[in-house]
Amino acid sequence: MQTYPAIAIFILNWNGKDDTLACLASLQKLNYPNYTVIVIDNASQDDSVHVIRESFPAVTLFEMPENLGFVGGNNYGLRHAEQNKFEYALLLNNDTEISSDFLRLLVETAESDSTIGIVSPLIYYFEQKDTMWSAGGKIDWSHGSTSMIGIGEVDKGQFGEKPYSVDFVTGCALLIKMEVVAQVGMLDERFFAYYEDAEWCLRVQKAGFRTMLVPHAKIWHKISPVVRESSPHVHYLMTRNRLLFLEVTNMHKSAWQHTIFEYGRTLFSWTVKPKWRHKKPQRQAMLQAIKDYRNRRFGGLKKQSITKRIYPISSNKMHILVISRWYPYPADNGSKIRVFNLIKYFAKRHHIVLVSFAGESINEERQQAMRQYCQRVIVVPYQPFHIKASLDAPANWKAWLGFFSSKPRSVINTYSQEMVDSILTESQRTKFDLVVASEIDSIPYGLLLPDIPKHLDELQIAIHYGRFINKIRAWLTWWKTARYVAKSLQKYDGCSVASSKERDLILKISHNICPIEVIPNGVDTELWAINESDSRTFDANYEFVTPDLEPDTLIYSGSLTFYANFDAVDFFIQHVLPLIQVKHPHVKFFITGKTNDEIRNRLPQNDAVNFTGYLNFEELRNRMATSWLSVVPLQEGGGTRLKILESLAVGTPVVSTHKGAEGINIIDGKHVLLSDSPTDFAKAVIRLLEDKKLRNELGFEGNRLVRNQYDWNIIAHKLGTFLKSIV
Repeated sequence: MQTYPAIAIFILNWNGKDDTLACLASLQKLNYPNYTVIVIDNASQDDSVHVIRESFPAVTLFEMPENLGFVGGNNYGLRHAEQNKFEYALLLNNDTEISSDFLRLLVETAESDSTIGIVSPLIYYFEQKDTMWSAGGKIDWSHGSTSMIGIGEVDKGQFGEKPYSVDFVTGCALLIKMEVVAQVGMLDERFFAYYEDAEWCLRVQKAGFRTMLVPHAKIWHKISPVVRESSPHVHYLMTRNRLLFLEVTNMHKSAWQHTIFEYGRTLFSWTVKPKWRHKKPQRQAMLQAIKDYRNRRFGGLKKQSITKRIYPISSNKMHILVISRWYPYPADNGSKIRVFNLIKYFAKRHHIVLVSFAGESINEERQQAMRQYCQRVIVVPYQPFHIKASLDAPANWKAWLGFFSSKPRSVINTYSQEMVDSILTESQRTKFDLVVASEIDSIPYGLLLPDIPKHLDELQIAIHYGRFINKIRAWLTWWKTARYVAKSLQKYDGCSVASSKERDLILKISHNICPIEVIPNGVDTELWAINESDSRTFDANYEFVTPDLEPDTLIYSGSLTFYANFDAVDFFIQHVLPLIQVKHPHVKFFITGKTNDEIRNRLPQNDAVNFTGYLNFEELRNRMATSWLSVVPLQEGGGTRLKILESLAVGTPVVSTHKGAEGINIIDGKHVLLSDSPTDFAKAVIRLLEDKKLRNELGFEGNRLVRNQYDWNIIAHKLGTFLKSIV
């Protein structure tokens, strides 16, 4: 009869209830029969304890009187495991989610050999399911540094299926035999957090046990390298603890020399180079860490300069000023959808004041819709940057004068004194803890409050860059825009973009002026959820069953008043649709979104084309759900394509250009079909029209991708974590 060793699973929580709840829910699918889940709360100041107890009453929960850190909290758990005769202890980060068999596979490996002391799974990025964060750790003994094996690599099976020995494994997910703990002792509490896992693994190996990585056991970690990079607390602990690590492991003097040289070079660069002026808090943290190491001050963070916030925060529940280029309700374009969903998420946790531009009159009903999330809503008329089509020149004298300014003429032309007055008035009424400015148009207004942390959300400049490449005469506009953005980001504490391409372009022009995080766009998967009344439902095998209500129907969702949408539709009707009609003469092509007679007359005429005009959410969702597939033939533009995410949210398969799919973590042939030339695009559409099984497979896999990675709750949580790091 097979026996299953008793496992104690320890999860530390510190003001991270959302992650912890998700982790606990994930653990419920474990197929290992003999384990106990124990949450150790490190003196959280939110309502974590209450919520965890209420949601998971069967989970054991210990409340610490103060924050004991990663080391102190886990050592408390290890003592509990020792007293209660558990055979193994699993240290598991609260921001992880697991595969159902990972614990069983770890135990099987550990039990297979008495010389194995510690085992760990293969760890992936949560946001990029196939990209590895850790396949074990290695130590560079000549430089005195540690690093993760396989970090950033797409898993192509390069580490095989068999367990292998490593220098150390991360405490993110570490299974250790309690008999080993009895021999080597617990984690070294001088470390508090960082380097403690590497030192423990070396101690275990010194006692004659091996540390193993089990590649067929898998978990996913919600880690953000940018957050770690920007945090003064992390810099303090990493700097001090690396020196302690060199000491306790008796590193050779060459490792000390390299480390000291590396620290000196970094501090010098952060002091003298203007592009690193935003690194002042991190520089102070490093200096304090070196001083504390020399003075033998270890353990938890002392009440020193690095532990004080750069900006004073009134409470855990922050007062946030949101400055929006678009009035968020109704959320009927990509920018509005993003702002609306982020506000809805943060309103559950913080106090929000919204000051928003609007290009039209906002009635009381629309204002009331936002007041359910915001303490106050202030609307300011937006003055667009008009161009005379005949002369391609600014329509007023202010923009003409802007030609001689280093700022883009659009910034000068649209500058609003009413917006300035509104923000200054609100700042007198409320002591804000954070300013979130949305899009490039909001840059100057976020800078009105100099002593408050500032974040710029959804910065897009690729669209300007693309226009420059296509029109050399626009070079001056691009140069001004790039210069303006780079200079402005020096005064912002953080910036988020919707795609890695945007981030790379901004880094190219701004030289790491402030931390930049990729926060993609998303969808409200509950709102788009499939139910029994829909034409597209799941069968018992979780495959899509699509009644042939409207055969050979294609859809493109997007307002044709936006130039990139018009260009995409023009390309499709002129070059792709006729090729499809050769094989499918009865195909129908539905175009949703705002349009007008002038725009329609500029497009090629084709009887298959149907203009629906503007559709509300229910109408759009139904139109999308009953279409056989969605086409996204975009040729230009930037950001994340909500039309793809929305299509996949209802299970409608997608054919897109590579440009159209930018910013989405999709795999060609698994989630969507990608083609660029008219012939290839038409072939992909025809292939889907003729292959119901493939339509269902793409719809199912695409839908699962959206639910796992692009739900607004997941995305907003990621942004929230980033915002905490800059505050």
